[in-house]
Amino acid sequence: MPLLPSTHRRQSLIFPNVISFLICLLALSSCIQQAESNKTTSLRIRQEGTAAGIVAFGFDLGQSYGTSAARFENGTTIPLAKVRGSAAYTAAMEQLIHRPTTHRLSAGSWLSLFRALKRSLGLIPSHESTVLAEMITALKTASEAALQTQIEALVVTAPWMLAWVSQIPDHHPDFVVNDALLLAGLEPWPTDYWFNEENYLGEINTVLASEDRWACKMRWCAGHGMDVSEEADKGGSAFFVSFTNHSLYTSFQRAGCYFSNPWDNHLALIDPRYGLDRESQASSPAQFWDEFKENLLSLVKQHAMRDTKYNCLTPFIVMVAGEAADTPEFLDIMHDVVRAIPRLCASKSKSPEWVENGKTGQVEFLIPHDLTYGAAKGAAIWLRRRMDWTYCAEEGIVDQYDMMRDMHAVEL
Repeated sequence: MPLLPSTHRRQSLIFPNVISFLICLLALSSCIQQAESNKTTSLRIRQEGTAAGIVAFGFDLGQSYGTSAARFENGTTIPLAKVRGSAAYTAAMEQLIHRPTTHRLSAGSWLSLFRALKRSLGLIPSHESTVLAEMITALKTASEAALQTQIEALVVTAPWMLAWVSQIPDHHPDFVVNDALLLAGLEPWPTDYWFNEENYLGEINTVLASEDRWACKMRWCAGHGMDVSEEADKGGSAFFVSFTNHSLYTSFQRAGCYFSNPWDNHLALIDPRYGLDRESQASSPAQFWDEFKENLLSLVKQHAMRDTKYNCLTPFIVMVAGEAADTPEFLDIMHDVVRAIPRLCASKSKSPEWVENGKTGQVEFLIPHDLTYGAAKGAAIWLRRRMDWTYCAEEGIVDQYDMMRDMHAVEL
C-alpha cells in the first residue's frame, strides 16, 4: 500500500486532536456554567449573612427507601416524606455499595468528564444518575406538597459509597448525586472550599448529627480545617446497623466530627437476605434470627482482625437505624452483640484498652430517637448550620466566626 503524503498524515493526526480538545473545552464550559448557576441561593445567603425564610431540606437516599426532613430557622426539625424504592433503586444501591474507589489515571477516572460531556450535549444520563433522580423527584414532590413551598436549599445523605470517594476530594461539580439532583430539577448545594465542606455525608454522620453527637462545635465554628486546641477530632469506632423490611445495611467506620467524611469505612454491605420480610420465608423464625445474629458477630470479628492497631478503637459506638429497627427480636440481638464486642475485640485486637479491661462499658449502644427519619433530619441540620451563622453565636465565638465570614465574603 503506498504511503500517504507526509502533509496528509500530519493533518489526519491533528484533526482528531483538535476534536478532542474542543470536546474537552465543551465539557469544561458545561461544568463551569453549572457551578456558577448553582451558587444562586447559597451566594445570596453568604453575602447577606442570613437565611431568613429559607427552609433547609435533607434527603436520605437509603438502602431500600428514601426519606426527607426539614430544618427551620427556629431550630425545629420535622420529618416530611418516605418513598419506597423501586426494584431498580434497591438493586442499584446494593451494587453501588460493592464498587471500589476509582483511582486516578484509571479508566473510571474519566467518567466525570464523560458525564459532563453527555450532559452538555443533551445526551441520555447514566443509569445510576437516572435511578437516583427518580427517587429524588418523588421525595421532592412529596416534600414540597407537605410544606407547600419550593425547595431552595437541599443536601443529601446516603450509605457511604467507596465508589464516590474519588469524586469527593476534588469537590468536582460533576458529582454523581449532583447529576441526579439536576435531573430532578433541583439545585445542588455547592461546597465551600474555605471550610472544607463535603458534597454529601454518609448516614453514620447524619444520624450522629440528628442526635447532636460528635458535633465538634468549636471546630465547626473556627473552620473545619483549623486546629482547635479546646476540641481535637474525636476518634473512635462506629458500627452502623440499618434494618429495614427489605434489607440489612452494615458498615464500620473510623469516625471523627460528624461534618467530615470518614477516615475509613469498611465491610459495608446491603444484604437483602436479612430484611425483616425474609423472616416469614425462613424455615422458622428462630432460624432466621440465629443466622441474623451469627452474621453480625462474624462482621465484628472481621472488623477486629482487619487492622489490629486502628480498629476496635475506643470510644466504640454501635448505632441502629431503619424502619424495622424497633423489632423486639432485632433489639435483643443487638444487645447481645454489644455485650460480645469487648470479648471479641480483646481476643482479636492488640489495643491495650481491650486487653486490660474488656468491659461492656467500653461500648455504647445508641438507639436514635427517630429510626426512620434520623439520617434525613441530620442532613437538614447539617445544611442549616452551613446556612445560618447564629449557630456559632450561640456557642460564644461569633466574633471570630464573623471575622472569618467577612474575610471569606470578599472572595465570593
